[in-house]
Amino acid sequence: MHIGILAPIGPHGLKQYLCEADAVRASSNSDAYGTAPTALVGALLDAGHTVTAVSHRRGHSREVFSGERLTLVQVESRSSRRAQAFDMWQAERRLMAKEILRTDVDVVHAHWTYEWALTAIELEVDCPVGITIRDAPLTVLRHNFNVYRLMRTALAVRVRISSGKASLFANSPYMASAWSKQMFDRRVPAILPNMSPFVIGNPVVERASHPVVVEVADAGNRKNIKTLLEAFAMVRNVIESVELRLLGPGLEDDSPLASWARDANLDGGVTFLGICNRTDTINELSYAWVHAHAALEESFGNTLVEAMELGTPVLGGQSSGAVPWVLNGGGAGRLTDVASPDSLSADLVDLLSRPDELTRLSRSGTEHVRSAFGPATVAKLHIRAYELMIESHRGVSL
Repeated sequence: MHIGILAPIGPHGLKQYLCEADAVRASSNSDAYGTAPTALVGALLDAGHTVTAVSHRRGHSREVFSGERLTLVQVESRSSRRAQAFDMWQAERRLMAKEILRTDVDVVHAHWTYEWALTAIELEVDCPVGITIRDAPLTVLRHNFNVYRLMRTALAVRVRISSGKASLFANSPYMASAWSKQMFDRRVPAILPNMSPFVIGNPVVERASHPVVVEVADAGNRKNIKTLLEAFAMVRNVIESVELRLLGPGLEDDSPLASWARDANLDGGVTFLGICNRTDTINELSYAWVHAHAALEESFGNTLVEAMELGTPVLGGQSSGAVPWVLNGGGAGRLTDVASPDSLSADLVDLLSRPDELTRLSRSGTEHVRSAFGPATVAKLHIRAYELMIESHRGVSL
């Protein structure tokens, strides 16, 4: 099957599928762009299919990367997000559509209900189109209310209105429900989850000899880092040797959030690491005793499955969107009220004080993520969805 993918795609994550010269160029790209669709492309290639992936990245010029069964085209993308939002990414959409139209794909699969999806919907091709919903536009707008996000939401509304003939998917039941409610869409999206993008062979460090808690997030309000810092200060009152390590944008040692923590005397035992590459992130997840994910809402939670794949127990929010589903209702991780510093700290203390519980969650988490979110499993779900789309399209065409 020849599959067309419209999504943010990171060439770095696909370098093993590229010719030697292009693999060298891909290595210089950031490894933290479009994690979920990039992992999907790799899994589809491993399953023996051919993929044409078309992407854009703000401020980047056109690049083409090629391999035996992979063509990845990154079209030229303007550097001004204001200009992009003003015309709803029209220039980028036109260029992405042009690349897809050059191919003879059997199916087009767009990710995120924004310019990627609108490009797919407006294609004049005789093949089925599918869209994976990866966030809830109104939820994102509520947490980040600004003109840019308002325009993104308007773009999602346009996708909702125009997507009547497209097949809808969501990466979690929570996301399917959120889209249906917010967009007044009676269609029931099929669930095509993210996969664990962990690759065997990446360096993995030994577990720390002292209690270490890690969080991979950002400084946005939705990630709830201030509450985590308040809870961690309570944990240190009980377990003095515990350390909290924070990874992600806005979590650097010289960041406003780090300054706030110091002013509030909440920086004790806290290491602000900021943005880390993929290898360092995996090492940090491997090193920690617990991955405490304090986010108030997640459409899926890639770091959760990465931690579980590595055998690191996860503590997540009992009402945080898709988190309970990813953690198998608490069977593959601990669920708590992440909005409450008291509850969050109590569960952290309990986990860090019980080696038997850490061992149990390590095993159950790894078993669950490999059975539910392993690359082969998720690739099969996607391929079956594509086959059904093609069968339905042929029936309509006849």
